Amino acid sequence: MNILFIGPYRQDDGWGVAAQNYIRALQTTPHNLAIRPIYMGSSYCETPPDIFELEYKSFASYDAVIYNVLPHLLTYDGRLGQNIGLFHTETNNLLYTSWIDRISLIDRGWVPSKASFNNIYFSFKIPTPIDIIPIPIDEQLFTRSYEPLQINDTKDTFNFYTIVDFNKRKNLHDLVVAFNTEFDPNEPVNLIIKIHQHGMTAAQLSQQIQSFLYNIKKNLRLYPNIEDYKQEIIIPNKITDEEMLRLHNTFDCYINVSYGESFNIPTLYAMGFGKTPIVTAKTGMCDIVSENEGWVVRSQKEVVYMENPPLYDLYTGRELWQSVNTHDLKQKMRLAYRDNTLRKILIKNGREKIHKFSYERVGQTMNKVLTCQAQ
Repeated sequence: MNILFIGPYRQDDGWGVAAQNYIRALQTTPHNLAIRPIYMGSSYCETPPDIFELEYKSFASYDAVIYNVLPHLLTYDGRLGQNIGLFHTETNNLLYTSWIDRISLIDRGWVPSKASFNNIYFSFKIPTPIDIIPIPIDEQLFTRSYEPLQINDTKDTFNFYTIVDFNKRKNLHDLVVAFNTEFDPNEPVNLIIKIHQHGMTAAQLSQQIQSFLYNIKKNLRLYPNIEDYKQEIIIPNKITDEEMLRLHNTFDCYINVSYGESFNIPTLYAMGFGKTPIVTAKTGMCDIVSENEGWVVRSQKEVVYMENPPLYDLYTGRELWQSVNTHDLKQKMRLAYRDNTLRKILIKNGREKIHKFSYERVGQTMNKVLTCQAQ
């Protein structure tokens, strides 16, 4: 088969990483592959040579085209064989967005998780078949040695860490509340927050996050002075891919309690490094982490409320997402901190499960779906 992949693999963000990894999984299949870039953001990275050379490939005809884009950008071109949309969803009840009409145009949809699948089919019974194709990863990343990051006040302590954008969906608020109400300031435990916000300098972001943390602690009213609280460790500056891997390898337990995630690559990295992730139940992260590899925090559906949404018809009050039970989150954090014997079992299970997400394994799933479609 001749396949054309159109995606944001030149972007310097999660979409770009996922697109590059999907391309590498497709390279493990027996099909001929050509790629073309699309741009959905304003931050670009240097394209790896093994991917860039695929831009020079072209075929007289194609048996399938894969559009790795946001659903409102999906289109249909009958000249390109089977039209496949590869996209992500993070909220339920999408009927009132432009996404459902666009998804209905294509021959088939690919999504990375069961939660993403459910978001579509619980929104509207569209005729488009949907397959679950997880985001693959390079297993070799976890076989290398990494120099630990040198961060003040993290030696001889148990270090929770999270990697988030500074927006409502990532739900940093509940994590900060849980950390400060569960752990006494004198306990040898830290919360490290690697944070990013497009368009902000590190200094601007640091100021914003400090104000955010101050307001949470002021309203919790646990201690007489803000200085009496444990101080979170903030990393607001941009770091390299290598430094991000070192970050995962340095700390102890990764936490992501987002309201919605279609998959989440940092959770996959964390499990590969043995960092026993704590994640929100009923989100795409649960395709990566179960109670056998980490901790899944109870959650319930909640009406979406979000300032400054990325699209005008997305994240409206008509949609639903998953809100963690903060009390259960506190208990899971305490268990991760206290029960080192259990963590060793979870680490072992997680490192075994990571093989499921290799380029080769995901490539086999892709090949199976593509071959069935062609028959």
